[in-house]
Amino acid sequence: MADPNKPATTSPTSPDTDRPETSGVPIRLLYDVWAEDEQRVPAGTELLVPVKIAKDLIEAGKAERADPLPGDFA
Repeated sequence: MADPNKPATTSPTSPDTDRPETSGVPIRLLYDVWAEDEQRVPAGTELLVPVKIAKDLIEAGKAERADPLPGDFA
């Protein structure tokens, strides 16, 4: 399993940026984590990350899904 404190092989993409993200899972960090470039990503940040990284962070208890449930609209 990948180190959950270093979640990304590339820097995570914030959903607020102008750069379009074509794939990824929206997550909300429950704890601070460090990206591969050693930059701290604070708890509460919502990111789009690859499925594998999302699963690792959620399994480690470091993040939760940030997408709405079916029928809910954000």
